Amino acid sequence: MEVVRRAYEIFNRWGVHPEEQTNPEMPALLHPEVEFHTHPTAPEAGVYRGRDAVIEYHENVFRQFESVRVEVEEAFPAGDCVVLITHQHTVPRGSGAEIMQHVVDLWTIRDGMLAKRVPFATRAEAVEAAGLSE
Repeated sequence: MEVVRRAYEIFNRWGVHPEEQTNPEMPALLHPEVEFHTHPTAPEAGVYRGRDAVIEYHENVFRQFESVRVEVEEAFPAGDCVVLITHQHTVPRGSGAEIMQHVVDLWTIRDGMLAKRVPFATRAEAVEAAGLSE
């Protein structure tokens, strides 16, 4: 749970000015073989593998915004995973209008680092994938 909390705190500090370099603390939280699955409808959708690819993906996508903030609504452990429900707040460049998205993720933790992220449409789907029951 701690690594997920720290990662989102670091991400939110960077998200105030996403045109700047990613916080140098972030790579240490990502497993060297991290696998980041995007939501199928996300910009540049796909699977990104390795620290550099994951960081580059976030820099490319989120630099399109004036600001990015992720508000954690719920997080709970599920074996070696963490189910995370968030609200993602973004402001596109030049728009000034905030977009809010409900995001459900299942993060696998390995060696104390973020090893795999898989998005889900609903909390129930993530809970089931984590091997839990509602």
